[in-house]
Parts: sequence; C-alpha cells; structure tokens
Amino acid sequence: MEIVVVLVLVAALAAVVLRSINRDGVGHTAPIESHSGWGSSALPSRSYSDPTAEGA
Repeated sequence: MEIVVVLVLVAALAAVVLRSINRDGVGHTAPIESHSGWGSSALPSRSYSDPTAEGA
C-alpha cells in the first residue's frame, strides 16, 4: 500500500513540474533589444587574458 502512495505522490509531483514548465513557455526568451549602438569605445584596451594586465 505504501508503494501505491509513493507512486501517486511521484506522479503528482511530475504533473506539477510539467505544468509549470509549460506555463513558463518551455524556455522561451524574449529577443534582446539593443538601444544604443556598438562601438570600439566599449571594448577593453587589453585582452582579459593578457598576463601583463594589472592584478595578474
């Protein structure tokens, strides 16, 4: 009898998880909107992997 109760609880939990995934949009994400132009001024002057950079 305990096995039946455990199986029912597992099935109920699986149903709740699947329902929440479907309501969430199954991984759907909104497209990224850029409001400002891209330019070289936003880039670092040196590579982050440069061993001569400060703090390395």
